[in-house]
Amino acid sequence: MPSEPTLDPDIGPYILLFAAGFGIGVLGHIFGSKTLIATGIAVIYCSIVFIPLYVYLQQ
Repeated sequence: MPSEPTLDPDIGPYILLFAAGFGIGVLGHIFGSKTLIATGIAVIYCSIVFIPLYVYLQQ
């Protein structure tokens, strides 16, 4: 019976996603776009809360 696929618990992708969210937020501040700022915040929040929680619950 094949095992269910799980996400790799390596920290690298989370740091990369956090940095991408930070970059999006910075661009939002530079261009004055509230949408980009909110997107950056959402990406950062996902990288530190939702995705690690999903990985934890899958194990």
